Amino acid sequence: MHRTFACLALGLVVCLSSLSASARADVRSGSVQDPLDKQPTVPSLNPTPAVTEVTAAAVTYNQETGTVAASVSFNQRVDGERLRAGLSLNGPQACAAHPTTAAAAVPRLQLWLNSDPDVTPNATAELAGFAGAVVAATQVSADQRTISATFTHPAFAARDWRCVGGSNNEADSDEFAFPFAGYEPKELTPASATTALKAELTRRYGPGWEGPGSWTACPRVEIVEDGYTENAVGPQGLCEFRFRIGNRWRHGSVLVSEEQGDVVIASFSSATFAKPMRACRALRTLRAQGVFQRRLRAGGFVGCQDNSASMIRDLHRLKPGVRRVGFHGTNRAGFEDAVTFRCVLRARTGGRRTATCGNALGDRFVYRFRLA
Repeated sequence: MHRTFACLALGLVVCLSSLSASARADVRSGSVQDPLDKQPTVPSLNPTPAVTEVTAAAVTYNQETGTVAASVSFNQRVDGERLRAGLSLNGPQACAAHPTTAAAAVPRLQLWLNSDPDVTPNATAELAGFAGAVVAATQVSADQRTISATFTHPAFAARDWRCVGGSNNEADSDEFAFPFAGYEPKELTPASATTALKAELTRRYGPGWEGPGSWTACPRVEIVEDGYTENAVGPQGLCEFRFRIGNRWRHGSVLVSEEQGDVVIASFSSATFAKPMRACRALRTLRAQGVFQRRLRAGGFVGCQDNSASMIRDLHRLKPGVRRVGFHGTNRAGFEDAVTFRCVLRARTGGRRTATCGNALGDRFVYRFRLA
């Protein structure tokens, strides 16, 4: 369906609202109310004329018909002067919260609206990569404060334009920008990363995963502006999760990326484990360190592995009392609920020690050893 919008005396908001609630999904629209920020601020002993600047702008784009309707309003009447404004419709990369320098896949549409009292006002639309221009009449509102135009061309159809930028094209340029509704760029934050993670878990495992004991963490400290991977095009962050599946638990980690104005899952890994503790086979004696008779009982998340970087060996050098140990390795900050264990370390006769440890998620282990 072809819709034409005058956006004149009715005003921008009324004009945009003429789209019914059942408007097609291929119609995108957006608007902005621009504050007066170009007026003189230096006190003057003489009357100071107001500076003409933009107060509002609106664009509606029909992907099916290739129709673009644009309006720009100003703070005062034309009064014999020419009003003009330039607007550009941009694709996902240019509209992202952190735009990249890579060329946008969607060509930019440049609009020029002009109101000249001496000639018939014309507006032009130019599509990047295409020769020529589409010309349309510029309409001027009765109060001479709003100029608008509507362009239609088959080459404008099926473009993924998501935001608009523009200015009044004067020496002291008054710039404005706004996204189309529903295409507001998403920044990678703990909240947006958590939303993306939960959506991915629901997609993979259904809504039942978010039951008793489920846990997600997307800490701010793990969000890196330059990303973790070589091909990162924006910030990336790490998240971890856990939920119960019958008698077992699934624990995993994901890499979340900010890409072209959206927050997406870049990689996903997980494994299941049983939480009840079991006895591990006898651990080897560390004679050089004077540690003997080592025994470990641990739940599946902790596991029975023992090496020079294992957290159980940190207990060898700690004095009895309430102590804390944790998994070694990078990217552990922010995941303390899973990776940090509170231990009660008791001393017994003959140099024997017993450490009873647990984390905030209910994982446990008991470690016994004897110091020479």
